Order: sequence, then C-alpha cells, then structure tokens
Amino acid sequence: LTQKDLSERLGVTQQTYSRLEANPASASIERLFKVFSILGVKISFSSATTSSERKQTEEMLKSNSPARQEDW
Repeated sequence: LTQKDLSERLGVTQQTYSRLEANPASASIERLFKVFSILGVKISFSSATTSSERKQTEEMLKSNSPARQEDW
C-alpha cells in the first residue's frame, strides 16, 4: 500500500499521513489501531491475563499517551 492508499482509507490527506509516519507519537491510540487494522496487524496484550486487566491496560495506555490530544 502507498501513503496515498492508506491516507484515503483513514480519511486524511497524504500529507497528514506522512506526518504520522514521520512522528507516530503524534497519533492517538485509536488512529494507530486503525492503521494497524488496515495493514492487517493484530495487537494483543499478552501480559494481561484477564479481560479486566486488558481493559485496564488499554485505559492506561490511552490516558498516558502523549498524543491523546490528536487534532486530526
């Protein structure tokens, strides 16, 4: 896939997607998961053994992400 293909699937411009590639920390967890999904990458939290622990891990990642204020 090209940047243009991915940007179209994400609903952003190619320039915006290019910035994401250059600085992935600028994207929200949700945006990264969408990119992973498009690319067919499966993410699992193997260190969390229960559903409750997985949810807690996901919430911690979201709340502590320096990019949680993504503006695109």
